[in-house]
Amino acid sequence: MLARLAPSPRLVLRVLDAPDRDLPVEIPLRDESLVIGRASNGPRSISIRDPRLSRWHLSVTREGRSARVRDASTNGTFVMREGARARRVRYEAMIGDGDVLRAGDTFLLLREVPDAEGDVEIEGLIGRAPRMVALRAAVDALAASRSSVLLTGESGTGTSAIARALHARSGRIGAFVAMRGSALAGPASVAARIEQARGGTLFLSDVDEVPAAAQVTLVHDSTREACMRVDVRLIAASHRDLSRAIADGRLRSDLHALLAERTLVAPPLRDRREDVLPILRHALGADAPPLAPSLVEALLTHDWRFHVRELLTVATELRVRGAGATSLELDLVAARLDAPHAATPSVGPASGVRSKLGAPSREDVERVWREADGNVSEVARRMRRSRRQVRRYLEQYGITPVR
Repeated sequence: MLARLAPSPRLVLRVLDAPDRDLPVEIPLRDESLVIGRASNGPRSISIRDPRLSRWHLSVTREGRSARVRDASTNGTFVMREGARARRVRYEAMIGDGDVLRAGDTFLLLREVPDAEGDVEIEGLIGRAPRMVALRAAVDALAASRSSVLLTGESGTGTSAIARALHARSGRIGAFVAMRGSALAGPASVAARIEQARGGTLFLSDVDEVPAAAQVTLVHDSTREACMRVDVRLIAASHRDLSRAIADGRLRSDLHALLAERTLVAPPLRDRREDVLPILRHALGADAPPLAPSLVEALLTHDWRFHVRELLTVATELRVRGAGATSLELDLVAARLDAPHAATPSVGPASGVRSKLGAPSREDVERVWREADGNVSEVARRMRRSRRQVRRYLEQYGITPVR
């Protein structure tokens, strides 16, 4: 009897940002080409109101779990990957799950999605990336359980928000008590925190930092009995490798077993790039000015080493420095978004030019200007600056833009 082949995942183009606000949230890809442009029409085409698009700008064709992109535009189609500069498609290119396309000022992300992608809305857990959808489903399923939960994930991925969501959906009437593991000093401290969380949830972050004496207390039968008696649920979190902490003797294996009856993983922001802009806009508020395309591109290519925490810091800076602006420009946070590249970020995706943070040299500007054939928009893209800032550089150095 032949084994049944597992169905291929669906491939979709998710609309991340575009001047055309009437676009669908996502566009399914099939084996036949999807044509995208300002004047595209037909059964497998989509027309986008974006003045920087060509009439027939590009086509995207599914090939297995990847997609082939063919460019037929004047201004170019660009492929953007996390932590890397945007690269122009030279006739055609292959893209995979998580890659972003920029065509004009329209940003599209290729994503594999499950065939049956159910979702549940949970306050504080924003995003439509597949891993966030799965996480919300797990939170919804575990919320009412009495089982302890261990949350893992890199620093800044939001384990505290997951813990709060578990408590909020648990139906528990007691308090949510959060504390760092290092603050749990000993038997009296453990007892006091359990009593404080009576009928609720005790959340221990950085559980690998719990002092040895407190670890002994936590795994003692009397402590577990106290948790049962006052109906306290334990949730713990760590962004470190707990197997190594156990091997090094910093974390008791029986405490790990007690706290990890169920485990959940907070996904890194690099795996959920379609969530970057929604999280940022949520933090900025409904009345925030629109994001300039150069800022959108920088946000989508940034490596986000500190994940949601870092993104919220960028949102705060944009809110403060962009107060009263008609649009939020890259200039407001360019240095912060360039920070992972240290003092010599690449000026262009293929130019080989280097410059220090801040104003580039005249030689750098002239070289990129020549490579971009005097196109201000292309210079801005390569230098990761806004068009307004590029025009300031051109004026400062006496360079006449072509367009």
